[in-house]
Amino acid sequence: MKLNILFFILLTLSFTKLKAQTKTITIVSFNDNKPLQNVLIYYKADIIGETDKTGKVILRLNLVDSLTLVKNEYIDVVLAKNQLSETVTLKKNQAITLNEVVITPMNAKTLLKKITNFFHNRDEDGI
Repeated sequence: MKLNILFFILLTLSFTKLKAQTKTITIVSFNDNKPLQNVLIYYKADIIGETDKTGKVILRLNLVDSLTLVKNEYIDVVLAKNQLSETVTLKKNQAITLNEVVITPMNAKTLLKKITNFFHNRDEDGI
């Protein structure tokens, strides 16, 4: 009898813990607050979820410490697990207009020298 009660308690705790490790979130557009479909949610290099047409996704968070949310035409968002709220907003990428692009031929030695100088100057400026 004691074994049955202990088993029941452990089983209940297991289900409670599993339930606590899942979270439903909704991802919406910052501009119009509309739900975003097909947002990919990554943990490291693995896709762990994708939003449906209502912008919702159910995530298992038991072994996750951070998430990356990715959608074309939107800025990627990286959130720590404890920053994850029920609703997450994504902002659209802003277009950049280039007036002129100049491409000049350059050999590898010159390119490496410019890169070295760039990083050397950054270190001196404290950047």
